[in-house]
Amino acid sequence: MMTFVRYQAWVMYSVAIASTAIAVLLTLSLAPFLSRTIGAFFYIAILLTTQMGGLTSGLMALLLSTLAIAYCVIPPVYQWSFADSSDYARIGFFILTGLIISLVSDRLRASRDQVEHLNQRLQQETAEQLRMVLAATQVGVWNWDMETGVITWSPEHHQLFGIRPGLFDGRYDTFANCVHPQDKATLLQQVELALQTHSAFHHEYRVVWPDGSIHWIEGRGYGFYNSAGTPTRMVGTVLDISERKIAELSLYEAKATLEGRVQERTKELQRYTAEVEDLYNNAPCGYHSLNAAGELVRINNTILEWLGYRRDEVLNHPFVQFLSPDSASLFEEQFQRFKQQGQLNNLELEMMCKNGTVLPVNLSATAIYDATGNYAMSRSTVFDLRDRRRAETTLQSSQARLAGILDIASDAIISIDAHQRVTLFNQGAETIFGYQADEIIGQPLSVLLPQRFQENHHQQVNRFGATTRAARRMGERSEIWGRRKDGSEFPAEASISQLELNGDRIQTAILRDVSDRRRAEAITAQLAAIVESSDDAIVSKTLNGIVTSWNAGAKRIFGYTAAEMIGQPILRIIPPDQHHQETQILANIRQGKHVQHYETVRQHKDGHLVDVSLTISPMRDAAGTIIGASKIARDITNQRAVDRMKSEFISIVSHELRTPLTAIRGSLGLVGRGVYDSKPEKKHRMIEIAAQQSDRLIRLVNDILDLQRLESGQMKLAKQPCEIAALVHQSAEALQSSAEEQGIHLVVMPLSALVWAAPDAIIQTLTNLIGNGIKFSPPHSTIYISATVLASPAQPEAQAPSSPLSLVRVCVQDQGRGIPSDKLETIFERFQQLDVSDSREKGGTGLGLAICRKIIEQHRGRIWVESRVGEGSWFYFTLPLWHPKEVAQ
Repeated sequence: MMTFVRYQAWVMYSVAIASTAIAVLLTLSLAPFLSRTIGAFFYIAILLTTQMGGLTSGLMALLLSTLAIAYCVIPPVYQWSFADSSDYARIGFFILTGLIISLVSDRLRASRDQVEHLNQRLQQETAEQLRMVLAATQVGVWNWDMETGVITWSPEHHQLFGIRPGLFDGRYDTFANCVHPQDKATLLQQVELALQTHSAFHHEYRVVWPDGSIHWIEGRGYGFYNSAGTPTRMVGTVLDISERKIAELSLYEAKATLEGRVQERTKELQRYTAEVEDLYNNAPCGYHSLNAAGELVRINNTILEWLGYRRDEVLNHPFVQFLSPDSASLFEEQFQRFKQQGQLNNLELEMMCKNGTVLPVNLSATAIYDATGNYAMSRSTVFDLRDRRRAETTLQSSQARLAGILDIASDAIISIDAHQRVTLFNQGAETIFGYQADEIIGQPLSVLLPQRFQENHHQQVNRFGATTRAARRMGERSEIWGRRKDGSEFPAEASISQLELNGDRIQTAILRDVSDRRRAEAITAQLAAIVESSDDAIVSKTLNGIVTSWNAGAKRIFGYTAAEMIGQPILRIIPPDQHHQETQILANIRQGKHVQHYETVRQHKDGHLVDVSLTISPMRDAAGTIIGASKIARDITNQRAVDRMKSEFISIVSHELRTPLTAIRGSLGLVGRGVYDSKPEKKHRMIEIAAQQSDRLIRLVNDILDLQRLESGQMKLAKQPCEIAALVHQSAEALQSSAEEQGIHLVVMPLSALVWAAPDAIIQTLTNLIGNGIKFSPPHSTIYISATVLASPAQPEAQAPSSPLSLVRVCVQDQGRGIPSDKLETIFERFQQLDVSDSREKGGTGLGLAICRKIIEQHRGRIWVESRVGEGSWFYFTLPLWHPKEVAQ
C-alpha cells in the first residue's frame, strides 16, 4: 500500500514537472507570434496539475512555473535577476493568480469528489434500504385480472398507500383515486404502452394518503397474454421511494449551489485581472518609465491618447523627442540630477502632440535602483495641465467681471486683512452703512460694529481665520448687528470667506440688511415654532372634518405624515365605533362651544388604539365667522399604563407587606397582653414568629430595592474574568450547613473555565437557586451543581449574546416535587410562587427568581427551567466565556 502511495505521489509530481515543461516550450516557441503571453500556458499547467493531483501537485507546478518564468521569460532571460523592478510585481501577480487557480481548482476537485461520494453513498443507502424492505416484506405486490377487472393487493401494498388492509375494494377507479392528480394520465399511458409493446412496466408516481400526505411510489409490472396476444393479467410490485426522491432533490440543490459558487469565483477572478490591467493603462493620470538613457520603456494608454501616438511609435525612443525645445533642455538638466537624487517633483513641461499641438503637463518621478545601487528605471506620473491653464485664463476674465459686480451689488461687500482693517468697501456697503469708501478703507472693522459686539466679533473672526474652512454661509452665525454712520444699529446676515494671497490671509464678508425681513419673520416663526415643537398633536380642520394642518406631534402620535393627512377627513384616525363623537364635536364647534380635556381613543396608522385627551376650539376668520376647528390631542397612553402598573404594584406589595406585619402584630400583641406569661415555651414561640416575620419583611424590602435598582440601571455590575468553579464552590459551601440540616447532599461537578461576570451577582444567583432546591427537596435527596461549555452560542437552549463568544451553561438540579409546565415561565415573574402556602411554610418573598433573571440578562445570558412533576427541576443559566475582546466591548 505504501509503495502504491509513493508511486502515485511520484506520478503526480511527474505530471507537475511535465506540464510546466510543456508550458515553457509553448511560451518560448510562441513568444515571437503572441504578445503578453506570460502566465497563460503556465496557468493552464497549474490548473491541469491541480485537477489531476490535488493542491500539493498544483503548488509544485506553481513553484516550477514561477522559477521557469523568472529564468526563461522575464528579461534578462536565463538569469535569476530582473531588469525592471516592476517585474517583481508581475511575478507576484502571477504567484497570486496561480495560487488562486490552485485553490479554486482544488476546491472544485474536492467538490467533484464529494459529489461522487454522495452519489455512491446514495446508491449504497438505496440498495441497503431495498434489502431491508425486501427482508421485512415491505414490497407491495399487486395482481390485476383484466378479464374481471379486479385488482388484488398484498397487505404491504395497503400500507404503502396508507390504507388499512382489507379496505381496498379491488376496483381500478379506487386505485386511481389514490394517485396524485398530476400523475394519473402519465401512469395510465405507461401501463398501456407496456401492454401494447409486451414489455415490462416501470414507472414512478405519487400517491396521496387519506391524511393528505404525499408519497413517491416506484411501480413495476409484467403482463400475461392469451394466444391471441390479448392481455389477461398483469402482476407487479410497488415500493416507497420517498426518501430517495428527497435525497435526489437535496443532491440536485447541492450541485446547483456548488456550480453557482464556482461561477461566482471565476467571475471574481476575471474581474480582478481586468481591474489590475485597467488600473495602469486607463488611469486618469499618465504613467511612464524611463531607462538610464532617458528612453521610454513603459507608457500607459492615457499618455498615448493625449499625444495621439501608438505604443510602438514611442517605446524605446528618447523622452525629450516628445518635448518642446525649451522643455527638452530643462528636462535633460533635471534628469541627470534626478538619477542621482532619486526624486523629481512638480516639473512643468510642454509635450508635443502628434498633430503639432502643445500639451502642458506636470511631471513627478521616483527613481528605482538595482541591487548594486545603480539607476535602473523611473516610475513617473504625468498630469494634464490644460484645464488648469484654461482656469487661469478664466480667472483673469472673472477678476475683471468681479470688479464690475462689486460696484453694482446691493449687498455690502467688505474685505479685511490679517489685522482686521478694511481693504475693500463697495457701493452696497456705502449705501447700507452711510460711509464713503475713502472714509472706511484702512480703518478697523470695529468702526462698523456696535460697541457691545466688537470684542466678541474680533475673537470670532480670529477663530475663523485659524480654521481650515474656506467659507461660512449666511445663516450659520446666530446673529450679526451693524452700526451705521449715524449710530443706528441694524440686524444683518453675512457670509464670510478667506483665502491666502501672496502669503497674506484676506477675509471677505457679504453683508445684507435684514431689518424688515426679521420683523416679518419674527411673528410667523414664533407661532410655527410653538406648533412644531409641541409634543402634542396640533391639528386644524374644516367644519366638514377635512384636515387643513398637521404638526410633527400629530405625526408622532398617529403615524401619518402631513402629506398623508392634509386634505383627508379626520375620521381616518377615529375608530369606526367612535365616529358619532366627531359628529357631536363638530356640532358644538358650529355653535361656538369649546371642548376641554375630553378623554377618548384614536386609531394609529398601524391600527393600534391611542388614548388621548382632546381640547378643541372653534377657528374664526377676520369677520368673526367660524370656519373650522383647532384641536390639541395629548397622548395619555403611557400615563394610563403607568397608572395601571402603579395600582398593580401597590396592590401586590401592600398584600406582601400586610401578611408579615399582621403576623408580627398578632404575635407581639399576644405576648404584650400576657396571654402566654404562664407558658414560656409558647411565649418564646410567639417571639420567634415575630422575628421570622421581621426577617421576611426585611428580605422583602431588600429584594424589592435590588429588583428596582436592576430594572432602573442604578445597580452597575462590575464584570471581571472569574473562575466559574470557584463561584460554584463558594455558593455551595455557604449553603452546606442548611443542606445538612435538611438531610440533603450537595454534589458539585466543577468546570475550570473563565467567565466574564460580576462574581458577587453570580454568587447571589447560585445561592438563590441552590437555596430554592434545598427548600423544596425531600430529605436524603441530592442536589447537583454543574457547568458545561456550549460548543456554539447558537445552541437552541441558550440565547446567543451579541458577540460571537462561546457560553458556559450552569445547571442546578434538584429532586424536589417539580414544576407544572404552565408555571415554567411565570415563576420568574414578581411575587410568583407555586403554592400560596410556600411563602408561609418555606419562607421567601417571591422575588428571588425575578432578581436572578435581571442579573443574568445584564450578563447577556439567559435563565430558564426544565422540570418533571414528581421527579425534580433543572435550573439553567448561561454566561459568556471570558475573552480579551470582551473587555474592549
